[in-house]
Amino acid sequence: SIAPAIVSGDGLKLAGPAETVVVCVPNPPYVAAATFMNAQLAGGKGEFEFAAANVTQVRIRAKRMTGPELLRAIQDYKPYMTAAESEEKKRKEFKPTPFDQYPGTVVFDRTFPLNKPLDQSTLTKLTWKEVLGEAAAAPLIIELEGTAMPNLEGKASIAQCLVEFTDIGLFQKDNYQSSTVLAVSLQTGKPLPGVKLTLVDQERKLVGHGETDENGQADISG
Repeated sequence: SIAPAIVSGDGLKLAGPAETVVVCVPNPPYVAAATFMNAQLAGGKGEFEFAAANVTQVRIRAKRMTGPELLRAIQDYKPYMTAAESEEKKRKEFKPTPFDQYPGTVVFDRTFPLNKPLDQSTLTKLTWKEVLGEAAAAPLIIELEGTAMPNLEGKASIAQCLVEFTDIGLFQKDNYQSSTVLAVSLQTGKPLPGVKLTLVDQERKLVGHGETDENGQADISG
């Protein structure tokens, strides 16, 4: 209710009392993390963070993948990356690839309880050492599943992210007959010799393979 004695910014008063009803609807439960990260450096801070609100807990699972498994995972993950660009109805109907269907080995499975009040988000950080254990670097598929607060619409909120955690930077140039690839350390910028390379097309068919020389360079036909 607004009393008529209250003066507006232009000096006018209300002719009489004003009253209206405002219904505040809580936001739906959500968890959020970067969709695709290819800049997580092995020599960097090594942190992974996620935000969540209106959930009582978040379960995080991660699978470590080999090179061939990563190629398959990228194909399975593409619909998730483009879902955000769809119209609202399709976004609501979209269901990501189930975590269990992704290739790889489960290396992390932990549930984080959250106790923030309604509509207040929280930011949680993990280190890659927690997730990867003894592995120095590896590609990962990560799924976050948040359990909705009581009486909120929806039972769970799911977010996924594909992470390439590495110190190897690759530069590629081709002339439609062959490719030149340069491998460098993202930490030092120096060329990396002995990096094994496999080139595939969009259907994951083998195009060629090679290994970088002492200058961090490889010429691959195909």
